[in-house]
Amino acid sequence: MRKINNFFAFIVLIVAFASCSEVEPLDPALSGQVSSGNNNGSGSGSNGGNSGGGTASSVFKADFDGQTWLASTTQAIVNSDYIAITGMKSNGSFFQITIAKGEVGTYTWANATNITYPGLAYSTGNGQVPFIGLSNSDATGQGFVNYNDTAEIVISSINTTTKIITGTFKFTGVRFDSTLTQTQTKVFTNGQFSVPYTENNTSPSTNHFFCKLDGNDFNPTNVDAILANNLININGRRGSVETISVALLSNIGVGTHDLENLPLGTNNIGLYNLDATGMNSFGADPGTVTITSHDTTSRHIVGTFQFAGTSFFNTDTHSITDGEFDVYY
Repeated sequence: MRKINNFFAFIVLIVAFASCSEVEPLDPALSGQVSSGNNNGSGSGSNGGNSGGGTASSVFKADFDGQTWLASTTQAIVNSDYIAITGMKSNGSFFQITIAKGEVGTYTWANATNITYPGLAYSTGNGQVPFIGLSNSDATGQGFVNYNDTAEIVISSINTTTKIITGTFKFTGVRFDSTLTQTQTKVFTNGQFSVPYTENNTSPSTNHFFCKLDGNDFNPTNVDAILANNLININGRRGSVETISVALLSNIGVGTHDLENLPLGTNNIGLYNLDATGMNSFGADPGTVTITSHDTTSRHIVGTFQFAGTSFFNTDTHSITDGEFDVYY
């Protein structure tokens, strides 16, 4: 279970930098572009995409359980290092797509490497164990029997003029039930998205984040905080991807609390992501966060933190100490 939980923490927290935009009705022309999965047009910028004017309309949807799930809001980041796209509904359910390579192309487990390691997940809501797409070998290693990998992400267009990313996806998600004894699978098909994206968020000048990583100062180039799915995600990012994050329960009060590595919506989380592969993600084991003040009206939280970061994927460990934050979310 720890491998799945660490990877889910990675794909959830990496998108916390993204800007959030309301989904509008999908234009017929845009619908055709999504369904075709083709990148038509002369291209714009190094990633290709349709040139010329665009539309503010966006869509994120998928079919499962005999119904079509349609997002009400979306978040997306696209840059040379990674793609992170989230579709969310007001009931708290959401899809997460993460690719550690910011390029047009087709991504599957069969052609995955440490650079293009894809992430696919669906959660029914805050506090719920997510359905996650796995390779057949990873599923076997986790104890899931009779699992059939169907994952495919197609990035068909990245329009660098209109800032719209378009593509399709499908996968078979697997999880343990709430008792952690029975396995469940769910097949997701006809996934489509055409959503606005940002390359990087500009951090509010009022936000502050600092810590030491393995005894050396970690001075972030971006500090972001966002409230999503009843978690306050506080991220210090150095460069394009490397990030130290704490995700705190939205009702967290003054005092000292444990930091853990299980993103199930009932714990406070500490996480260090060295890169965008998901293979170098280190969760708090153990750790603590001390809240000195938290004003939920003005959305201002101040505190300190520390944790030891461990990973299922390798034996490396990292020490995060002297952490402090003073942010508005």
